[in-house]
Amino acid sequence: MSGDKMEVELAEQKMSSMEHSEQHYFK
Repeated sequence: MSGDKMEVELAEQKMSSMEHSEQHYFK
């Protein structure tokens, strides 16, 4: 369970970082 939770957190971090980069590109 803990391993899956860590993977989910990493995935969320990747998604958030991707969103930030996309915002920079659009701006």
